[in-house]
Amino acid sequence: MAESPPKSVRINIGGEKVIQVHTELFRVAGDNKLSALFSGRWEPHLDASGHFFVDYSPEVFMPFVEWLRELRDTPPGQTPPCIEVDGRHRRAIIRMMAALTIEVRYLRRAGFSVEELLSLGFEVGCCFAGGCTAKELLQAGASIQSLRKAGAPASDLKDAVAIKELRLAGYTATDCLQVEDLLGMKLFTLAELRGAGVTVKQLIDAGCDLPTLKKQGFGVVDVLQAGATVEVLLATKSYTLAELHEAGMTVKQLIDAGCDLPTLKQAGFTVGDVLQAGTTVEVLLATKSYTLAELREAGVTVRQLIDAGCDLPTLKQGGVGIGDVLQAGATVEVLLATNTCTLAELHGAGVEVRQLIPDAIYQL
Repeated sequence: MAESPPKSVRINIGGEKVIQVHTELFRVAGDNKLSALFSGRWEPHLDASGHFFVDYSPEVFMPFVEWLRELRDTPPGQTPPCIEVDGRHRRAIIRMMAALTIEVRYLRRAGFSVEELLSLGFEVGCCFAGGCTAKELLQAGASIQSLRKAGAPASDLKDAVAIKELRLAGYTATDCLQVEDLLGMKLFTLAELRGAGVTVKQLIDAGCDLPTLKKQGFGVVDVLQAGATVEVLLATKSYTLAELHEAGMTVKQLIDAGCDLPTLKQAGFTVGDVLQAGTTVEVLLATKSYTLAELREAGVTVRQLIDAGCDLPTLKQGGVGIGDVLQAGATVEVLLATNTCTLAELHGAGVEVRQLIPDAIYQL
């Protein structure tokens, strides 16, 4: 059965002083070489009298022991006092504590500054992991690059340095996520911002215009889902009508948003499209956006054209035959009165001579 480690030990300090210490004292500052040494995990160095030997002067080692006692006896929630050490031995005690693998967080609790730790060779990452803040390290002379490598978030530094400096140090858009600032500074592309999780709505709300969004590859669906209205899309002419239609925008929505029929026709929308959207034949005739032939091909009847106010000369010019207008209900009298066609054309369309002679003359 292994022998249990002693509860207290006598320590020979540099051959100048011998003290007796409870072994539990060295565990107050976490896991370190001394706590391991006095727990039996390491082979100790013993002097001729069998005392544990530490190769430090009493002026360096004793303030450390006294501080451990203060740390042990400080009530929870209270801050222990700093190590009281002569200025001549300050660097030596820091180096000793580092050699004994005392963690940075305990060095800070002991009252040693970030500047002292960095000047004595402690790495930025070690200090940051030990509880030193990014701002403290920056003020102590640490570079932004070293802080980034140490894992310091940009949010810890954004109030201390410009975002441009963070960018130059390698921080990404995700790290520096302040949409309005980042858009204004143009340090990151919209693609980088999107990759960082910025929504199209955030970009629009931050002042990014639709033409810029389109240039960066954002589609109609993206901006519509972000709350952009059809009216705005039409007004800015950021996207073509074809793109809007492909994105699921109906012709009725386009018309209701103020898109006129000539523009719709130029974009390739047919008579059938605008009729299905609820546009009347009267409106189509009034705007002259489509020819009579196109209206007829879309299924508009001659009767509908006449009822919508299309006169007979216009129908004839549009290629509508006399037979068509007669079938639509136009009378021979009207055809004669409007001089829309010749008697020969009427006769050729099947109108009998009797129909061409007025009743009063025929009775004579």
